[in-house]
Amino acid sequence: MGVFVNFYFGTQLNVYVDNVAENQAIQIAPILQSYYATTGSWDNVDQLLKGEVEFAIESRSNIRGGLGRAGINTYRRMGPLNLPLFLRGQRLILTDENEIVIFDSIKKATLTTVDIDSRDMTGVTISGALSWNANQDLNNVTLNNKITEKLKLSSLEMYHGNQFIGFLFIGKAFESNIEEGFVNRFNIGLIITAFTSSGFAIIIGLVLSRRITAPMRNLIKATEMFSIGQFKQKIEPQSTDELGQLTKSFNTMSEQLEMNENQRRRLFADVAHELRTPLAVIQATMEGMAEGVIETNQKELIRALDQTKTLNRIVEDLRLLSLAESKQLDLKKENINLEELVNDVIEDLNPIAEESASEIVFKNPLNTTLFVDQHRIKQVLSNLIVNALKQADSSPIQIDVSRSDNYCQVSVSDSGNGISEEDQKYIFDRFYRVDSSRSRTSGGSGLGLAIVKSLVEAHGGNISVISSAGNGTTFSFTIPV
Repeated sequence: MGVFVNFYFGTQLNVYVDNVAENQAIQIAPILQSYYATTGSWDNVDQLLKGEVEFAIESRSNIRGGLGRAGINTYRRMGPLNLPLFLRGQRLILTDENEIVIFDSIKKATLTTVDIDSRDMTGVTISGALSWNANQDLNNVTLNNKITEKLKLSSLEMYHGNQFIGFLFIGKAFESNIEEGFVNRFNIGLIITAFTSSGFAIIIGLVLSRRITAPMRNLIKATEMFSIGQFKQKIEPQSTDELGQLTKSFNTMSEQLEMNENQRRRLFADVAHELRTPLAVIQATMEGMAEGVIETNQKELIRALDQTKTLNRIVEDLRLLSLAESKQLDLKKENINLEELVNDVIEDLNPIAEESASEIVFKNPLNTTLFVDQHRIKQVLSNLIVNALKQADSSPIQIDVSRSDNYCQVSVSDSGNGISEEDQKYIFDRFYRVDSSRSRTSGGSGLGLAIVKSLVEAHGGNISVISSAGNGTTFSFTIPV
């Protein structure tokens, strides 16, 4: 970037210097033409240009190509011309009408070769007559010899009337101290600015990098805590960009992992508790019989047998739940009539409903066929109806069936005490019990609804609950048609 700026500045400086030379030619050419018109020749013009003589000049000039062609009508006196001060590092070359060099501002009146750097000539046209072309060859210009053809292209043609009287060239002769000093100061300023800007950029970059990487460092620290089992890590989002979204996702993952860890611990505790009760009963019964405290009879044996059945049911439920959640449950699907399936379940559960002084009502029977595992869907429906009977409080249980284009929905409703919104969040978790609806005295293992949810999802469906405290509960599940 600095090299480009330096190059561009140097180019524009050269253009400026050439424009100055152009303006100088426009100013000097009328003076020289008026001198020629007054004297009739170029005699002693070197003394004029060196400021050694005073002279009278015409107030108007005639320069071919648009600098004016007004006639000679007035005169005025002019003091000595201070050419070095006027040119300021520019070179002036003047020829006569025969194109012979009669004056060179950087040479004395001797036949020597001009040694000059002409690299800074840049093309400019003055009224169609003067063309400033880059890289002109000035090394071949000598006094009292003809001007080179290349230099003619960058020179101004001067006329007196229609008479050609000579060429005038003004161009850059050397790098002046003023220009060189200006360029040096500019380069120094450019270097200082570059280093200063780089310093500020580094400081700002460090500050921004720390701000940008701060969330990443927090994430790394939190993941390290995760590796040792500490899941209670939360990071405050510091922005709304991609890092902010990543932080929110991390917090969500952290909450989920913490919840899963709590569920895992609760699961172990619940499994241990569920197994401990029947095992304790069996152990106490066996020890009592062995010690003669409990009489060995059919009643006590049946009691111990019931506890082994309870253990077997819990183990089987856990196995079934594990298979369903891991999508390894073998479903024996077949086409079944939904209305017949519901009626079969109702017939099987009517004795339980009669014991509860309740009734199972099949509302809106729908004769439709589903491709499902009949045994598993009966298990789902039976679990929901049994739960509803526990809450029915002698009121009827209602079963509704409806169908849409893609799904068939089965709903089981009761008018019991209902389930609070807080309990509904965990109602399908393993071993979760709501005291008002699933007490331990009712004999449930706390796995029923978790199994129902897994079996429905294994069939590609969903299950939901609608309930409020004191207004009953409705469980609905859908099965793809």
